[in-house]
Amino acid sequence: MLPGDIAADILDVMIYQSKKRKIHTEKRPFSALSFRLEAQNSSFFQKKMLPTKTGSIAFVPQDTEYDRTTDGEKTVVIHFTLYN
Repeated sequence: MLPGDIAADILDVMIYQSKKRKIHTEKRPFSALSFRLEAQNSSFFQKKMLPTKTGSIAFVPQDTEYDRTTDGEKTVVIHFTLYN
């Protein structure tokens, strides 16, 4: 359950498009929320696999390191900082 007082700073909103890639992301000082407009065999890996496909939404909390693979995708990504 969310606290009664919550605030967020939106850092950026962007459309990200890629072809086949494997990406490692180090811990970041912000959270991310992504929506897959188009995705072909896209997955997140941390302790277990999280498959994503067209229409999937993924939340990655700040200070989270992860790996991601994709055979191609177009994604809307929102980077933000949460307070409280």
